[in-house]
Amino acid sequence: SLLSAPDRGLRKGTGFHFDLVLLGVCAVVCATFGLPWMCAAAVQSLAHSSSLTIYKRRAPGERDQVDFVIEQRLTTIGVAILTGACTLLGFVLKNIPLAVLFGIFLYLGVTSMLGVQFLHRLTLILLPQKYYPDYPYCQQVSMWRMHFFSFIQLSCLIVLWLCKNTKSLSLAFPFLLMMVAILRKVVLSRVFDDKELAALDGHDEENQELESDDDFYSDVGLPM
Repeated sequence: SLLSAPDRGLRKGTGFHFDLVLLGVCAVVCATFGLPWMCAAAVQSLAHSSSLTIYKRRAPGERDQVDFVIEQRLTTIGVAILTGACTLLGFVLKNIPLAVLFGIFLYLGVTSMLGVQFLHRLTLILLPQKYYPDYPYCQQVSMWRMHFFSFIQLSCLIVLWLCKNTKSLSLAFPFLLMMVAILRKVVLSRVFDDKELAALDGHDEENQELESDDDFYSDVGLPM
């Protein structure tokens, strides 16, 4: 859903959906033969999309807008080939310090969290209401209902994290994940009206203003 957001500027929707279908087929084949499942690489996909995004020229102070995205598969094929070649370069890779590898993972993790509305709403709990930004989920939803929605999301996240890290409960993780989807679709739709859900959990262009559209290497909140 992050890549399919309107502000990302992707136009080849059929290719995007075909990738998901292909992943599903691979998961079925791998499960049949007892092989590890394949899954979408969310962080790497966002990084790849950002690196191929061309932005329009803008006046100082204006928000960046996507001009177009160079949608192709050559770079991902090249990355896959280089990843496979790493098996032949073990004597070189073992000289890379672990701190460097962990730093890369930290960098990718931080950049993937930038612009996440849920995290921004959590920071608003400590902020007086008069200082709230002019975002739909701040202006179209009352303060306590916005925080209530954030509390539900945080509770679900904690439950999923505890389940994943508890060995005796880890097998129930996929079922709990499905229950979260049911909670969102069935229960929350009765607690919040459509307008509130569109502001709190929508993907319209206004909600995307929280995200930074600068170059990928300037997105990160760490010194480069």
